[in-house]
Amino acid sequence: MSFTKEKVILVLESASIAAGSVLRICDEVASGRIRATAAIVRSPGHHGLQDAAMGFCIFNNVAIAANHLLEK
Repeated sequence: MSFTKEKVILVLESASIAAGSVLRICDEVASGRIRATAAIVRSPGHHGLQDAAMGFCIFNNVAIAANHLLEK
């Protein structure tokens, strides 16, 4: 498989959208507008490290969400 600049940008954009959607649902639950939800995103991010992507995970969505809620 070959990677082009366009493919890499698409992966980063997709991962950013996934992380953003996780933050959105965290805000909805934290505000009380909804009681519970689930984020069905790919990649889930569980292999993403603080300073590096790993295992096809660019961002660790769970860690980002937890940090986001702690900072509120």
